[in-house]
Amino acid sequence: MVIKPSKQLALLGLIAFLSFFRINNGLFAQSKPLNFSYTLGLTQYSYLNDGALGSSIPNSYPKSIITAPTFGLDLYHTNSKFGVETAFYTAFTPSTDNLEVFPYVKNFWLAGTYYRFYNFRVSAFYAISDNRNRLFFNSSQRPYNTFTRGLGLAVSYSIGNADFSIRKEFAYLFSERFNSPAGLYEHFVLNIQKRFSFQNRKELEVSKLESPLTFAVGLGVSGNELRGVALSMPRYKFFPTVGLEFLVKSINTSLYARRAVWFFPENLSGLNLNLTSQLNYVGLAYHHDFPEKWGTIKMGMHVFWNATRGQQFWDNIQNDTITDENLWFNYQNHGLGLDLRYSPYQSNFDFVFNMDVYLKAQRRVGTGLNRESFRFSILYNF
Repeated sequence: MVIKPSKQLALLGLIAFLSFFRINNGLFAQSKPLNFSYTLGLTQYSYLNDGALGSSIPNSYPKSIITAPTFGLDLYHTNSKFGVETAFYTAFTPSTDNLEVFPYVKNFWLAGTYYRFYNFRVSAFYAISDNRNRLFFNSSQRPYNTFTRGLGLAVSYSIGNADFSIRKEFAYLFSERFNSPAGLYEHFVLNIQKRFSFQNRKELEVSKLESPLTFAVGLGVSGNELRGVALSMPRYKFFPTVGLEFLVKSINTSLYARRAVWFFPENLSGLNLNLTSQLNYVGLAYHHDFPEKWGTIKMGMHVFWNATRGQQFWDNIQNDTITDENLWFNYQNHGLGLDLRYSPYQSNFDFVFNMDVYLKAQRRVGTGLNRESFRFSILYNF
């Protein structure tokens, strides 16, 4: 029986976790328990050339930054410096070209071990990447699929239960024909995640430093600039949102980053996502706690960049002049925005109002304010 590579990885991860559990239970049967946790976070990189440090295409990073929600598992014994981990993320970029719905899709898994010292961790892991990409990002060539296996490395720094890591996803590549080191400047990503214990916190060694990092999920709504232009377009856009926020308590100021994606409902049946909208924004917010347990207000400003495939697709079907670049990988809208949030006392919810001013925009959207400038969201913070 032939076992598929993805199942091989799952089996390897399971064997590693069970082996680690058995060894450490034998060595430390009378000491503190194992720390078993799950992680939620985001992985960021430039998908142009898939994380390469540098590109032959000018100004590639602002045009091709991608953010992928990431889930992982982590296991270590409190009396041991070693631990084991596994993680998974998926990333994609839609197109306005009917023939190339997904010019870029990536599924990535890793399973490995790490060594802890002070607040640092050094990791080595086995990784598998299932990647669909367009070779050289040239319209004359078709997308191709690559299935990559290899060994990767990472260095992490922890603050409480928040981890910040730089990963080289492939340092050494395995191939059916020959094995070889990966390119020195390729496959780099930034990963930010928060750890959550599966066990009772009272039974664990908990850091005295409260984590300043929160992971948020939620749902938002905005107007739709194509309403009335495309007959089937809905009046509003509802979009799932994920984000991270890092609070510096001493100055009551946080750095936040969020990503939202809107799927046109009719696309889901045909898997044609050429009307998908993607929104990314990063900003700073000041937190003010009201007296008398009235809650907290957070006031921020951010920069945003987004791709509204609907406007691009409408240009495409009307035979307007377009280029392969703005067909699918360019974030064509940029600007500044306001972020106002209210969090009730001792609540994990944020009620959010955003107003974005477009400084550069696709012509069907236009600069300044438009229907999509105003957004309301509800976020739940972990």
